[in-house]
Amino acid sequence: MPINMNDFVSRMDLLECDPDVALKGLTDQITLTQSSLKAYCTCPHKFIYRYILCITPAKLAMPLALGSAVHKSLEYALTNYSSEDDDVLLADAIDKGLQSLDEAILGAPDSADPAELDLLSELRPSNDDTQKARAQLMAMVQGWFDTSLPQLVGPEPDVRAVEVPLKALLITDDDSRTTVTLRGKADAIVAHKPNIIKVIEHKTAGRPAYSDGAELVLDMQLLTYAFMLALNANVTLGPDERIQAVYDTLIKPQHRLGKKGFADLCTRMRDAVTADPMKYFVLDVVDLTPDLIERAEEMLQYLIQHLLRQRPCEWPQYLGSCAQYSGCPYRELCMAVGHISHVDQLLTAGHSALLHQFTSTVPHPELPKD
Repeated sequence: MPINMNDFVSRMDLLECDPDVALKGLTDQITLTQSSLKAYCTCPHKFIYRYILCITPAKLAMPLALGSAVHKSLEYALTNYSSEDDDVLLADAIDKGLQSLDEAILGAPDSADPAELDLLSELRPSNDDTQKARAQLMAMVQGWFDTSLPQLVGPEPDVRAVEVPLKALLITDDDSRTTVTLRGKADAIVAHKPNIIKVIEHKTAGRPAYSDGAELVLDMQLLTYAFMLALNANVTLGPDERIQAVYDTLIKPQHRLGKKGFADLCTRMRDAVTADPMKYFVLDVVDLTPDLIERAEEMLQYLIQHLLRQRPCEWPQYLGSCAQYSGCPYRELCMAVGHISHVDQLLTAGHSALLHQFTSTVPHPELPKD
């Protein structure tokens, strides 16, 4: 769906450089996620494009589609872990993931308009990319069943919940006392005897995210979840139970499609993850201690107050991030208009073509509904 220009223009009005309007003046209650806070830390302009102007790339990002499809497989596996035979469960979980991947790649247009059909064709990934993603999903899910799943569920499986909404209110510690809603979703909650509750976050990546525990405890998602879990009614603890956050990372095999075809690619990827499971399946575990939760609240207080006090038109443009994260989908927009305060230039004839590469997402899909 192309950008709804009426929505886009009305949301641009939020960026007017009014000396009395900071972000906290846009709404009485502000909803943030760990993803939006991470985007703000990476580059405030990226935060504005994605979470205030609410536009996202129209072209399918295969890594995101693959990650979502793998999540579907793992969600199905954990939901049905005790009710299906292992071989049947593995086959069904892979089918769920492949179905999700195919739907993302082949998504039907809203109409049979020829121009829209042509645009959809241009936005689809190549057949080689599609086959590689399907082979990656099958290899990763099968390897995860053999390697990570037994460690996640333990010898006496007790999967408490899957896809658990998290929500917490944070009142900023300043004169405004603004109420900020933090939202997220835990992929799974699993109980381990004698007294451990594991909150699991699945990730797909090209390489391990962390080289040591010091990096992990500073992760934005972990700190946000630590604060939300401490206050969340959806995660109930017994008197002696403690919470661990588990980052369940699946590393994507990077073999390429060769002359021998798709079946050969699947075999090579499957053999690789089987031969070296420690390389492809990583579990990082952190105890959510009172000290970590206190640190999380302090960090969130500082970051959110910094975000709320500034007017969006004054937010800096992190050109260093543009160089470091060359795959940023908003890079061309930033290069075209310069500072975000000049975003209205996108409505001129010279730049309007850039907007055709994006689609409107209002409300943003990362914000769960009550």
